[in-house]
Amino acid sequence: MSGRFAGRSLDWCFKVFLKCDSKTLEALGALGQEPDPSAEVSAQLERFICLMYMSEVLMEVIYLRWFLFSNCAAEGESIPPTTGSLQLHIQRSHYIAMIWRRATKSHPSFPSPAAYGWELLEEKGIYTPIGRVNPSS
Repeated sequence: MSGRFAGRSLDWCFKVFLKCDSKTLEALGALGQEPDPSAEVSAQLERFICLMYMSEVLMEVIYLRWFLFSNCAAEGESIPPTTGSLQLHIQRSHYIAMIWRRATKSHPSFPSPAAYGWELLEEKGIYTPIGRVNPSS
């Protein structure tokens, strides 16, 4: 995985971002701020992902995935992530945003990445996203 959603280029994501309403922009702006994202922020971020997959009606990935699959509109990696996978994406995005928000501090402290969607591969001494198929790449 290259840090993006299947079939959605950075250009595409940016075009969707430019069309977002204030609630979605506020949710994106809440990433990296204490405390962790609320349920409302997560719902708005889920809505943003649905917009990336061209749905202005279905605002939950579980329903959008079913709609796309059942109508043969998309399959496999062309559909949005599952709800569980999306929550892990949100956690990891929140953690990375925390790092960037503290970039100007001389000695910032951070919680363990394991609490934000990563797992430690002890044999390699590195963190990898939870559920990643090939952690060596």
